[in-house]
Amino acid sequence: MVLAVSHRVQKLLPSGNSMKILKKHSTKPERVIADMLIKKKVSFKFRELINGREIDFLIGRVIVEVDGIHHQPSKDRKKDIFLSNLGYIPLHFSAKEIRINPQETFKKIMKLVEANN
Repeated sequence: MVLAVSHRVQKLLPSGNSMKILKKHSTKPERVIADMLIKKKVSFKFRELINGREIDFLIGRVIVEVDGIHHQPSKDRKKDIFLSNLGYIPLHFSAKEIRINPQETFKKIMKLVEANN
């Protein structure tokens, strides 16, 4: 499976067959998710723009957002409704949740991705 990468992150690309997301362009929880997706050879886009709205990860029709300490839930709800109306499925995880249990987070992501392919 070939990794799909948005134009915004092509400069972050890689050596060899894996994709590296540089520290200065991402948070540690984002890199954890990206590393797990790469390890399992799951095609995804990082920091993709959809109708002017930036999302963290796009895996098929599933959008994975990593919410840090500065996220704004009211803006998230509006963005989620907008993206849902376009046929996407938004999924949010806190940075803390990813840090505490990355494997369980990944299982939840993959369950939703597999159910919507």
